[in-house]
Amino acid sequence: MQQATLPIPAKLSLWNLIFLNIAIVASLQQIPSTAIYGPAVLSLFALGALCFLLPAILLTIFFTERFQKNGGSYLWVSAAFGKPWGFFVVCCQWLCNLIWYPTIFSLIAAIMAYLVHPQLVDNKYYILIIQISVFWAITLLNFFGVQISTWFSDNCSLLGILLPTLVAIGLAITYLMRGNPAQVTFGLRDFLPTVSHWREMAYMIQVIVSLVGIEMSAVHAGDVSQPQRTYKRSLWIAGALTLFLLAGTSLAISIVIPSQKISIVSGLIDAFVDFFAILNIPHVLDMLLLLILLGTLGTVAAWMLSSTRGMQIGSAYCQMPLFLQKTNRFGAPIGILILECVIFTVAVILFYLMPSVNAGFWFLIIVASLGTLVYYIVLFSAALHVALKEKVKSWPFVFFMCLGIFTCLVAISLGFIPPEGQVEIRHPLYFALELMLGLASILLAPFIFYIFRKTWDES
Repeated sequence: MQQATLPIPAKLSLWNLIFLNIAIVASLQQIPSTAIYGPAVLSLFALGALCFLLPAILLTIFFTERFQKNGGSYLWVSAAFGKPWGFFVVCCQWLCNLIWYPTIFSLIAAIMAYLVHPQLVDNKYYILIIQISVFWAITLLNFFGVQISTWFSDNCSLLGILLPTLVAIGLAITYLMRGNPAQVTFGLRDFLPTVSHWREMAYMIQVIVSLVGIEMSAVHAGDVSQPQRTYKRSLWIAGALTLFLLAGTSLAISIVIPSQKISIVSGLIDAFVDFFAILNIPHVLDMLLLLILLGTLGTVAAWMLSSTRGMQIGSAYCQMPLFLQKTNRFGAPIGILILECVIFTVAVILFYLMPSVNAGFWFLIIVASLGTLVYYIVLFSAALHVALKEKVKSWPFVFFMCLGIFTCLVAISLGFIPPEGQVEIRHPLYFALELMLGLASILLAPFIFYIFRKTWDES
């Protein structure tokens, strides 16, 4: 059996963790979905921060104070509910990422197409080849371990997330200061979310999902310098910056682009194309899209290494097949990384064989989102269980863990509502049944893997 902790000599600093967390959480892919709410997006993000991000940060601080070694959510949930549930959370997270990857890599391929030859965006074979090629390239990068991957993600988040979002916010402010009309109004009621049709509530799940992942970097806790102090500071700083960047950029786009022109399907590229066309500075677009491409690559690299490393650690502790436990001399989980590449390649080919790519795109996003929310319910429950077992005298902590569970349950119920207008759905009942089947597959797979593992370590 290989050791579950991965020996990496170098240590991650405070700023490494801050930029790594920003790369993981501040995904620009969700911005079109949240920009449609206009000024109300500020209230929605504030609500999401209070009901979800704050509990997630408190959860991560709570557990990193008790587990200052590599393992993250596997160690946390195993301590509360045992090995099977520990393996469930890391495997569930890994599977949700696999389902989400085709959507984020289609964005990467579309950005590259726009920069080279915009007509290629409509060529599904080009998109398919680029998706697979870039996925394998990032996997190869992750073969060099957490230090190289973190360096790449840190620089990409600085250049490709912080810079483009700050530019978009600054340009929106300049647009208003020059006397141009805003596409939204700023009355008191405009800052409060309203739902004109019940099916529009389906998009509200994306506000919560856009804030997931703050605990992901804890899988590298054993590689952090002074983890107890460093982690706490990095979480608060990264959380605040992420909220500002996501909410600010969403509002900036809604100020310049009419809500009816913001499409969750055509996504981020069209939003920024329209944004700079309206501002009459289209020559800036290519440079900004190049930076966004870097930021998206950094996000993917951070998610890939963190989720596969968590899966490898869980596999090592639970005596899964040796292939899933295998690491190289850099501590990279090469067995799972290779397996992930093979599954992704097959899945993305099947995805593009679907009759409606738009419907398939939304389906993958929602299924991955629902699985991720179940993952968080288990995490919040584990923290609540450990806190009560240790008789932690902090009722605010208990309250926020319960609030996190309640928020995830509400978001899951919203996810089963078919989206309005922009995605073609055959029938609400069929949509719900398909989601239930997809979610059930994600939730049952980890237990099937665990039951049929080849060996068992009684110790």
